[in-house]
Amino acid sequence: METNKENLIENLKIAFIYGKNAVDGVNKDGQIEKIYKDEIDTAHYFYMKEFLETHFLDSKTLQNLKDKHDVNSIFFEIQQLGHIVFAENTSTPNLKTGLLYIPTSISDKQCHSLDLFRQKLAKENYTVTLLSNLFRTEDGVLMGTQKIGSPDILKNLTEIDQER
Repeated sequence: METNKENLIENLKIAFIYGKNAVDGVNKDGQIEKIYKDEIDTAHYFYMKEFLETHFLDSKTLQNLKDKHDVNSIFFEIQQLGHIVFAENTSTPNLKTGLLYIPTSISDKQCHSLDLFRQKLAKENYTVTLLSNLFRTEDGVLMGTQKIGSPDILKNLTEIDQER
């Protein structure tokens, strides 16, 4: 597992754990892609706007969202495509926190990568907010299940089901 300082989760802004659905024609199932914080940090939206200039070009929905200043909708749509999104949102150095947008179904390779990521979150003493079962109401409001706790709340997601 990574141990050098530059690979700490606290230096991340956003991470993706890709699922089975191809991204720009490439299957990245189980791969983790990281967006690190710039020297002068800014809102998640600006990182995603730049990221979407060269990624998810095959998703019209995401490309239409990149100019709307709504990062939660961007993260929602990415998880709708079957990918896990992690947004580091620590505002107080003594309380490390992050959001995880979890799709309805995750692959075995995602489970494995999520478990490695969970171990890193635990090692770095993170509190996570798990957002799952996400959907939009008729009025466009984002709804779902929210669970907050230690990275151990991810354990039931990372245990690979033999029937899968």
